[in-house]
Amino acid sequence: MPSVVIAPSQAGATTRLGARGVGVWVVIALVAFKGGSAVEAVGLPAPHLLTGLVAGLVVALSGLAARTHVRLPRPVYLAGQAIAGVLLGTYFSLAALTSEGWGILPLVAVTVLTLVLSVGAGLLLTRRSDLDAPTATLGMIAGGSAGIVAAGDDLGADTRMVAVLQYVRLLLVVASAPLLVRFALA
Repeated sequence: MPSVVIAPSQAGATTRLGARGVGVWVVIALVAFKGGSAVEAVGLPAPHLLTGLVAGLVVALSGLAARTHVRLPRPVYLAGQAIAGVLLGTYFSLAALTSEGWGILPLVAVTVLTLVLSVGAGLLLTRRSDLDAPTATLGMIAGGSAGIVAAGDDLGADTRMVAVLQYVRLLLVVASAPLLVRFALA
């Protein structure tokens, strides 16, 4: 069976993903899937993403992750990243990009401005907290949560804190944006 890191304080230690660990992941997946189906009935977008995020937060904040000492095995984690990357890549269309012509300039301008503001907020957070610069900066980058958390691992950031910052924001956006569009812009 694959090895898994059992705790951030024991980064070199590994253990086997036993029946208990598999059971935890099966329960998390079932709760996320069934919860996503229930949220889908309400009409919110990305219901399975939202409920998966909430399930993960509950597992982390309840201490279940620490008590069971399980994380996804690294090959599964990397396979998940690869699958997400392929899925996102399939949305790209050269025809859509070229049909916009010069209309792409506002997108580029807003993207650059968002990046500059995000990095500035990260540097400010570094000065106002105990977070190191990579963690604070990556935590404040708007958008691309999964990719940013994955990059944090490679850049030496505290990926758990980057994930907390990224996914709290994502949770707020996913929960509030559809309501704003539906009620404020309708």
